[in-house]
Amino acid sequence: MKAGSFFIRLTFLAISMAAAIGVSTIYLKLVPQAHWFLAVVFLWGITLLTYRLNMAFVSKPAQHIRALMLGNLVRMFLSLLFVGGVIWKTGQKDIVFIAIFFLGYFIFTFFEILAVLPNLRPDSKETPAAEDGRKT
Repeated sequence: MKAGSFFIRLTFLAISMAAAIGVSTIYLKLVPQAHWFLAVVFLWGITLLTYRLNMAFVSKPAQHIRALMLGNLVRMFLSLLFVGGVIWKTGQKDIVFIAIFFLGYFIFTFFEILAVLPNLRPDSKETPAAEDGRKT
């Protein structure tokens, strides 16, 4: 997927998720909190960042998997910091916020994996085993 196409689709996903949060608050009779929508913006930004990191290493297959894993590790760490910071700042354990955030986390991660998946196929070809049994 081209970077421009990914950006447009990712932005559409973020807008759709923000709209779904807004509509669900009406039906569930909840008062929407600003940090719920800030979480969508955070997830949009971190997904764009990790996608760009992954695409920078597409031409280097040996380092591409490492970049993919490192990007997911950074995403998880920053997400936990974000959730911890919001909970610390608001002073309350907002279960609705945590559920919205991690539902969005998994949706955005799934979306990025679908975009990166075609670039992993050249790496999945069978390689001959070395003398010690490791694949080279």
